[in-house]
Amino acid sequence: MTKEVFNIKGEVVSGKDPDDKWYNLSLSTWLLIGGVLVFNIGCFLSPNLIDDIFRLLDVRLWHTWYFLVLAVILCFSVK
Repeated sequence: MTKEVFNIKGEVVSGKDPDDKWYNLSLSTWLLIGGVLVFNIGCFLSPNLIDDIFRLLDVRLWHTWYFLVLAVILCFSVK
């Protein structure tokens, strides 16, 4: 037997499973939460650390063996 679910007006809502999760958030909400997290982390990190992270992501400054390691990782990650 399913439990009756009422909306704010007091009407019975049909087709609503009472065991559904209440935290089904939209993509926009998840992006907002992620942006707030990244913003807060960025506020507490040193600017030099952030600069070093972006410098590591610059492919032009990579040594040759970085590409070999990346190729090996890609080979083993693809099924």
